[in-house]
Amino acid sequence: MYSLPNVYSPTDQAIKDIFGNVDTNVDRVQLLDRVYWSRLTFAATNSIDENSTKFFGTITNTNLRDTNWPSNDGTLPSPNMLAIRSIGFYLPPNTAEADALALFDSLALVLKIRSTEVYNAPLHTLSPGSGPSFFSTTTVAATTKTYITNGTPGRSGMHVMDIPIVIPPNTKLEIFLKGTAVVASATCKPEVLLRGPALSGV
Repeated sequence: MYSLPNVYSPTDQAIKDIFGNVDTNVDRVQLLDRVYWSRLTFAATNSIDENSTKFFGTITNTNLRDTNWPSNDGTLPSPNMLAIRSIGFYLPPNTAEADALALFDSLALVLKIRSTEVYNAPLHTLSPGSGPSFFSTTTVAATTKTYITNGTPGRSGMHVMDIPIVIPPNTKLEIFLKGTAVVASATCKPEVLLRGPALSGV
């Protein structure tokens, strides 16, 4: 019987090139292309600031965060590892214009590993390369429409880092927004996306 080649099983050397000295026979891991995401929900009049934007770290009310991160304290359980090659900041299309402009103008994203800051960038530079772009429907004969997107959809519009940030297993990761607090005028759901090769247990 003919079987397809196993194109999803990179060599040990490929894993070592990204993550260093990892023994796949001992650690029982596989190399995957991951997108980890974390979305927070803020109601109108809520403050969006450093204390309220724990995207992947410990959060008191987990009902206000949707995420596929595998823990609630910011760590990747062993043997999981992640090499972050892209950080994206996404806002849903129904985000209030005033809130989007205030976020881009007032806040930066900060990433810490083991309480040490390793990345700090204004939100408007972190194009996620995803989401709808430039569309509208209206029955009004003459009207004004304003469109706000953080970059354009597609891989070419994604913010890509020159140097990957590696998150080892069981290491505390913190991502939050820092700067002048923004008070939401309506429901606001900012989302952070981390893309890159990852090790996962098998």
